[in-house]
Amino acid sequence: MIISRARRSTSNMDRTRAAARPLAAPVTVMAFASGRTVALEHGGPERLTVTDPAGRFEVAIRFTAAGPVLEVAALGLTLRSDAALTLSCDELRVNARDGITLDSQGDFVQRVAGDVRQEFAGALETCARSVSIAAQDGSVDVSASDDACIVGRRVLLNP
Repeated sequence: MIISRARRSTSNMDRTRAAARPLAAPVTVMAFASGRTVALEHGGPERLTVTDPAGRFEVAIRFTAAGPVLEVAALGLTLRSDAALTLSCDELRVNARDGITLDSQGDFVQRVAGDVRQEFAGALETCARSVSIAAQDGSVDVSASDDACIVGRRVLLNP
């Protein structure tokens, strides 16, 4: 393991331009046999960064006045918990290029305090032992640009 302490700066830069800028935070760098490096910036912005042998970012922790910020760039990420896994945040965004699968061996409950809007470029299919749709305050609207079909052994209207 190699440990070095250096100030980040751009060598070969005109000294006048460099003098006009504040000095970068001191950096402690550790290099591992795998080729990965860990850099610890301190004395100014505080950050711990891990890069791969090609110099690509893998993990960073920025320490801010509001709290730490964690960033991860990885081939895969697995979180395991023998008990509950809780995500608590102001807003949760999930972006997946190839698909999203949610599997539950138990019930699946969604609670939304506001409105829900679902938009699909393809078809939507709901399959269950039974399906119930209820509007507690207001109406249920069904519209289609083509036929609207109701198929059942018995179709009851206003039973």
